[in-house]
Amino acid sequence: KSHAWRFIKFDQDLDTAWTRIVVIDSNHTQIVQDVEIADDGGIVATGIMIMPTVPPSNSSILTGVVVKLDSMGCLVPGCHIITGMEAQATNLRDALRVYPNPVAGGGNVTVEITLPEGLRQQPLRLSLISADGRLVQEEMVSMERKDGADTFSLPLPRSPLTPGIYMLHLSTPDTWLAATKLVVQ
Repeated sequence: KSHAWRFIKFDQDLDTAWTRIVVIDSNHTQIVQDVEIADDGGIVATGIMIMPTVPPSNSSILTGVVVKLDSMGCLVPGCHIITGMEAQATNLRDALRVYPNPVAGGGNVTVEITLPEGLRQQPLRLSLISADGRLVQEEMVSMERKDGADTFSLPLPRSPLTPGIYMLHLSTPDTWLAATKLVVQ
């Protein structure tokens, strides 16, 4: 049983501009309480997550939840560029690390990925997005186990990248999982 929030944004002709499914916690019931349009055209939603306690108390713990999507329905800028993405996970914020960071253009970076077992069995994709929203590079990930973590060596494009900040996104074929900043010098 999976619990998620579904957001649909319509354009002025009431056609669907985008649909996003946000997975907050797949093990607990969540209730959306309020949804507002943000000043930037995005969406802010608030709600609660109900986490039952163990018997004999038979009570529940209520936790507040706030979700902010940008105008393209992304938790992190650039997710809309990744094709096939229908859902976004919110509980994998620390799943992606990259080093060295900053990195020289044309160099290699090591990507360390920490995922629950079920997600490690799915095909994974890394997408490098520039600050202006261009898809610079996309690679399917084949993991190598090293010191208890899954790592992947990502060679940056041969033509030097313009120095600046890039977003590195991790996704399955249909779900955005995590992102981190990559600084290119």
